[in-house]
Amino acid sequence: MPLNHRIHSATSWARPTGKSGSAAWFVGAGLALLVLLFGAWLRLDQFAAQTLLDDEWHAVHQVVRSDPAHFLLTHGADDHSIALTLLYWVQAQTIGLSELGMRLPLMLAGIASLLVLPLVLRGSLSPRVSLIFALSLALSPLLVNYSKTARPYALTLLLTFTGFAVLERAVAGDRVRWGLATLYAVLAALSVWLHAVTLPLVVAPLLALAVSRMSERRVLSWPSLLGLASLVLLVVALALLPPMINDASALAAKAGRDLPRLSTLIGVWHVWLGTSSSGLVLVSLLLAALGVGPVWRGSRVARWALLGLLLTLGAILVVRPAWVFNPLTFGRYLLPALPLLLLAIATGMVRLIDNLCARLPAGVGARAQRLLPMTGALALGVWGWNTSVHPALLRHPNSNALHYYFQFDYRPQKNPVVEAFDAIRPPAFWPGLKALPAGSVTVALAPFRFDSGAWLGPAWESASHQRVIPGFLSGACGPWFFGEVPPDARFALRNAVHLSDAAALLRKRVDYVAFDRRFTVLDAQGVKRAAPECEAWMLQRFGHPIFEDAEMIVWRTPTPPP
Repeated sequence: MPLNHRIHSATSWARPTGKSGSAAWFVGAGLALLVLLFGAWLRLDQFAAQTLLDDEWHAVHQVVRSDPAHFLLTHGADDHSIALTLLYWVQAQTIGLSELGMRLPLMLAGIASLLVLPLVLRGSLSPRVSLIFALSLALSPLLVNYSKTARPYALTLLLTFTGFAVLERAVAGDRVRWGLATLYAVLAALSVWLHAVTLPLVVAPLLALAVSRMSERRVLSWPSLLGLASLVLLVVALALLPPMINDASALAAKAGRDLPRLSTLIGVWHVWLGTSSSGLVLVSLLLAALGVGPVWRGSRVARWALLGLLLTLGAILVVRPAWVFNPLTFGRYLLPALPLLLLAIATGMVRLIDNLCARLPAGVGARAQRLLPMTGALALGVWGWNTSVHPALLRHPNSNALHYYFQFDYRPQKNPVVEAFDAIRPPAFWPGLKALPAGSVTVALAPFRFDSGAWLGPAWESASHQRVIPGFLSGACGPWFFGEVPPDARFALRNAVHLSDAAALLRKRVDYVAFDRRFTVLDAQGVKRAAPECEAWMLQRFGHPIFEDAEMIVWRTPTPPP
């Protein structure tokens, strides 16, 4: 049998016939299910226990201080997601706003992507490539992080690629299927409403179709193409223009600030690949170079996404958004590059192994083609796992997996939060808790600061092996502090506690309350200040401390009655 025919047979998408072919198909289906379950497990581990941190608070602050008449018409100083903010406002008015309610849509999108992205991007690529690609998606630390985070990135990634697949069917042949085209317009508008950065991505297919038409290829007629573009751009404009027209200064204030640097262009590969290892990055890029050609030729969706990334990069260079020099920020703006990169790596690995197997005898080569790609993928996955944050994130308890200590840069030596936190010597109270079973104690720590650099929760959890949650001071020594939720029924955070609420301390089984004297609070205007009145309130509220030094005071919470 000719070599090219053997390779084609091994990579065909049709379900094989015969006993051996059926067995191989069921084995492949079983492996795909295991990969899906593994990816879901990584994302769901301690999901319900995570503290709200950093950018997750932008929408919460809008819900606390504003209403739909305002936040629907502005991106705000902190660039909240308008669509998510509306969802959170509805939750607050009905069932109460909780971390689980905020994050659940993103978790569902993250898990769905494990199934949808391999199907959408597969094109003419083989099942072996798709299985390795699915494993890479499952393992990706960045995608795991964004599946847990109450920010729109996991959802926009799913919406844009799903939309591309819908549009691909809508323009198949020489006529537009207007039902599918309308669905694409809605998905594109929702993505832009969630995150305006996706605008260049969702219009890229329209540009690609226009270029194809100008090349006189057998594609849509000009009237059909213009009708499609008008439909998509009109619906997208309905989502994009109102906040831009009403509050153009909100976006202008974040523009003209920064550009990517050489360190950005180096660091972003570590962000996308989720590794601290330069060696793994180099090997992955070599494999991607081998695979990019087949991905380009085999998937129209991949070509559209790549064009969208080029348009997004051009927009970044023109707009110069704040913080884009940071590899994490730059990598997030270009997040659709991640699945394309992982797909190219998987394709390159299979292509390399196929070329090596071609030099073996026919029977041996065919068996090697089936076994070696997954073996190579597992070896690469183990290398990636051992140089990633996964082992640290899976430590129990870990209520701060979204903290910049783990997520700011996957190279610890380049992460300023790691450097700062590791230099801190913990007060003796924290190591003393190690004698108790891990996770058996909960400590509420105040003052809470929602920005990672001022929240030492992960450091104290590491030092004590116990759970540390924010202790809110709003309603105690002040009416409301920025970065907290007020003590009212609209907010039902389960991974924080108001220290003024004795019933909540008992209900959430808080064993100790601690006050860190080194940190400031943020007043209602977001201004940092010392809060001696809060320490005084806590001394009055909780009485004589069980531990005190120059940095921290700790009280035992009252024991519930029998």
